[in-house]
Formats: sequence, C-alpha cells, structure tokens
Amino acid sequence: MDYDNRQEEVKESGIDYISIGRTLLKNIPYILMLAFTIGVCFFGIWNRLRPNEYVSKMNMVVISRDNTLSSLGEYNISNVVGRCVSSLNSDVLGSRVREELGTGKLPGTIQAQSVEGSNMILLETRALTAEDSFRMMSAALKNYAKVSSYLTGGYLMEKIGSPLASKITCESNNALALAVTVFILVAIIEMSMMSIVSIFSGKIQNTMQAKKLIDADFLGEIHFENKYAKKSILLSNPTVSFTYSEEMSKTATMLLRKLEKSGDKTFMVTSVMENEGKSTIAANLALKLASRGKKVLLVDADMKKPALYRILDREIPKERDINAYLEGKASYEDIIFREKNGLVNYCFSTKTIMESDILLKNEKAKELLAKAEEEMDYIILDVPPAGIIRDVEVLASIIPQTILVIRQNMAKARNVNDIIDLLERGGTEVAGFVLNAVCSRVVGKAGAKIYGYKKYYGRYDRGPANNPDMKVRN
Repeated sequence: MDYDNRQEEVKESGIDYISIGRTLLKNIPYILMLAFTIGVCFFGIWNRLRPNEYVSKMNMVVISRDNTLSSLGEYNISNVVGRCVSSLNSDVLGSRVREELGTGKLPGTIQAQSVEGSNMILLETRALTAEDSFRMMSAALKNYAKVSSYLTGGYLMEKIGSPLASKITCESNNALALAVTVFILVAIIEMSMMSIVSIFSGKIQNTMQAKKLIDADFLGEIHFENKYAKKSILLSNPTVSFTYSEEMSKTATMLLRKLEKSGDKTFMVTSVMENEGKSTIAANLALKLASRGKKVLLVDADMKKPALYRILDREIPKERDINAYLEGKASYEDIIFREKNGLVNYCFSTKTIMESDILLKNEKAKELLAKAEEEMDYIILDVPPAGIIRDVEVLASIIPQTILVIRQNMAKARNVNDIIDLLERGGTEVAGFVLNAVCSRVVGKAGAKIYGYKKYYGRYDRGPANNPDMKVRN
C-alpha cells in the first residue's frame, strides 16, 4: 500500500484530538495575542466611526387651528403630519438652527418621524456631547414654527412639554461588546485553522499513524519525560519515572530481537530533524543493554553538534576526543572511557568539525569499529540527523543497522520515509523506529497509569535507580 493510500486510511480512522489539543495549548499565547490585538484595533476604529451619541427627544402634536372635528379627518391629519415631518427634516430648518447656534455646520443631526396611527411627531437631535444635543433641540423648537407655517395651512404643531437637560440620553455604540465578540470570533477562527493544519500536516501524531505510515518496523514508543531539575533524562538518574524506564526496556527488547536475528553488533541512532531526542535514546539504550549484562560501547559520532558528553556530564580532554583518533593523534585505548562495571564504555566527541564527513570516510573509522567489535557485544553510534547532515550517508556504507528516532508531531511521515529510502540505498538496514516524546494527554505528563501498574508499583514510580531493592527489568 503506497503512502497516499495509507494516509487516507489514517484520516478515515479518526482525528487525533489529543494532538490537536496540545497544538492549541502550545499556541494559546499567540492565539490570544492576535485575537486581542484585532479586538483592540476594532474597538478603536469602531469608536472613531460610530462614537457614542447623546440624544434629546421631544414629542410634538399636530392640531387644527379651529379645532373642529371635520378638519381632523384621518386623511387630512396623515397628510398634514407628513408635511410637518418633511419641514422638520428640511435643510431650511437646519439652516435656521445653524444661524441660531452661530456655527457653519451642525454639530449633529436633526430627525423627525411620525408616530404611526396618530397625529404625533417625535423630534430627535443627536450630537457627540449632551450640550450640543440640547442646544440643537432648543434652536429647532424656536424656529420650527417659521419653517412649517406655510406648509400646514389650517393646522398647528405644538410641542408637548419643554426640553430638559436631565432627559438627554446617551446611546452607546456597544464598542466593547462588539470588540469582545470580534476577539472571540478571531480566536475561534485561529483555533479552527490550526486544527485543520494539524489534521492535514502529515506529521506523525500518534503510534497508530506511525505504524501505518512509516516504512519501517515499530520498536517502541517513549512517552514525554519532563526534565524539571534534571540535567538530562538518563536511566541512571533516580528521578526518572518508572514509565520511562519500562518503555526503554520494551524498546531494548525489540531491538535485541532484531540484532540477534540479523547477527549484527553495530548500529547507529539518527533522526530526521534536530531536537528529536536521538542522543538521549542512544545513551539510554546503552544503559539498558548494559543492565542486561551486555558489554556496550557508545560512540558520539555527531561531530557537527556533539551532545553525549553534556548529557553524561563529562569533562573530556581534547587529546582523548574521537577526532584525535581519526586524525591519528591518539590510540584506541586513549579514547575509550571505561566504566567500573566494565559493561558501559564511551567514546566522546566534544568539538565541532566542519569537514567531519571526510574524517569518517578514512580507514581509521573502520579500524575503530573493527577493534570495538572484537571486545564489545554491541556498538551504538549517536550520529547527526539524517535529514540535515551528510555524515549519515557516509556512515550508512559501514554501519549495518540504523535506528530512527521520531519525535511526535515534529517530522512529516513522507520525509521520514524519504530518509529511510536514502539510508537503505546507502547500504544500511533500518532496523526500526522509536516514537519519542509521546504525549497521551492534552495537559500534564504521561504517568505510570499508562501501563496500569501504578497500583502495583506506585512506590517505585520515581524509577528503579532510586530503589536498591528493585531489580532492573530485563
């Protein structure tokens, strides 16, 4: 089954809501920041375009001059009220109000409308300040009779009451409520877009996807382990959780089966991208194999960005660096750091070598591996990311087996498979992959409950190294 068909199968099997949740949680500061910025901008623009208005209202009534019933017919009243409304909304009244106020432009608007089914008219003045609204109303009431007298004939417009400053109301533009609505909508749109991108990103989001999409055998998954105050996550550290230790043990078991079947003793650990945790996995595989009585040599062959000496917290003299051996300046024994138990042995790189691929091509590299294979059960090489540095292509021709470390939600499945093809064309066999830093919850860390062992091993949850009575599981 090709990649595209398998990817479609994964999509049909369901959405990884945990992965989406963690993506949203990780980006929540940026989501809120952008939504807040747009909300604030909308608030300012809306206040500028539609500011709050102060409204003064006055009820007016249309009556006949002689107050006879015959003159107050429905048709007559409706017709006269319409003419009165037109006169109040006319430019003529606006001009007289401007003259009264002594301004070249009205500070607001004057609007009249009839009350349906009656002889009443509602007159409103709107302005940005209560004072301007009140002054316009006073000026309109003072001048309306002069404007409407020639239109109304036998009818009069009378105001009901007098304008009062205390009755002026402020009509809010609801800028704050609208800005909050915009903030929520933008946040929802951002989260929706991020969710869609997460679903169709092609990145490995869980173990099920990894097994379906990656063209290599699955060796194990390692759940995310928080460093807290730890310098590094090593099985020799007493604060490492039982979950992490147990998962490394399962991974080591799967790896040993592969190596025993192939008869190979040497393998390298690589990744597609940086920061996928390959160096930590390599170091812990060495410790786990040693705990099973295997004599192991762990070699830091990442000469672009060496990390093992920092993970293991070692000070390495430059004359005992692997580079010194490859350059012919040190012997095999000079560069091998042997532990007291004789099972775990190290070979460190400490400085960056720009032309490291040239060093790895020479016969000294093959000689180093040959000597190591004479005395070691297994040789593990921590090498640079295969998707970035060319060194791995060089080593592929001399290292028989390769372990690929894939960090959850980091590398795309298509890119991983491209790297697998590249490695196998180079001459190495990809024994399998490890899915690293797996998060099985939206928030919090993966604990011993993942295995369901907590009720049995709860007191060992801080790791086997912290419990002298507990044996390391093989």
